[in-house]
Amino acid sequence: RSPVLVNILVSSATVVTQGLLLPDTCSGGSGVSARLMTTAYPQFEMETAVGEGPYLTALMDVMGCDAEIRTSLIADMRDTLSTAVASASYAELSQDDKARGMYVDMYETVNADYAGHCDPIN
Repeated sequence: RSPVLVNILVSSATVVTQGLLLPDTCSGGSGVSARLMTTAYPQFEMETAVGEGPYLTALMDVMGCDAEIRTSLIADMRDTLSTAVASASYAELSQDDKARGMYVDMYETVNADYAGHCDPIN
């Protein structure tokens, strides 16, 4: 598994044990992925723009995404982020709002185009 930095270096398998999934958040992989994205949004934004990186790998691991769709899903996330960043209001959004928007866009893309390829998203 690939490492992810969240104040300390942890593997995606240990994300849940590091307290990133709070009891009052969503259950399963979708809750962990939302929390990861909120906690480390600048890294997700940068890696999505580049198209790869350890945070995206950890996110795909947490979501249980099949290896064969990861490149396509990241490309779709990149296109969506590019559109969001081009919006005049994007710079005025808080980091939490940007993370929430990215998560919702990713969730909708997975449900629309990758159903059955990322198991925890439901």
